[in-house]
Amino acid sequence: MLIAGNWKMYKGLHQAREYATQIRRLGSKDVDVVVCPPYVSLADAVQTLAGTEIGVFAQNSHWEHEGPFTGEVSPSMLQELGLAERVSWVSTGGGASLELLEGKDLPGVAAIPEG
Repeated sequence: MLIAGNWKMYKGLHQAREYATQIRRLGSKDVDVVVCPPYVSLADAVQTLAGTEIGVFAQNSHWEHEGPFTGEVSPSMLQELGLAERVSWVSTGGGASLELLEGKDLPGVAAIPEG
């Protein structure tokens, strides 16, 4: 069973570090646990949860690798963070995002391509 917590636009650096530390203490006994922190907290969550079975997903990624998309993050940008071993999946939209993008084809949850 997978339990994923999308932190959405909550938990800046300090709060994310504290929250990840609490999650680390709880562990992931008989379930797979994944957290999806905001980008500003992504590296800290990865560092805090290193050495555990708790996964870290990025919250969103544009489908293009580059282009005139203000504020967007591409899969190659995520790879450049140097976190590819721990951040290998991206949640690409929840209910609120889907309402804004109604009618668009979205992949749901996608793996960050290698290379």
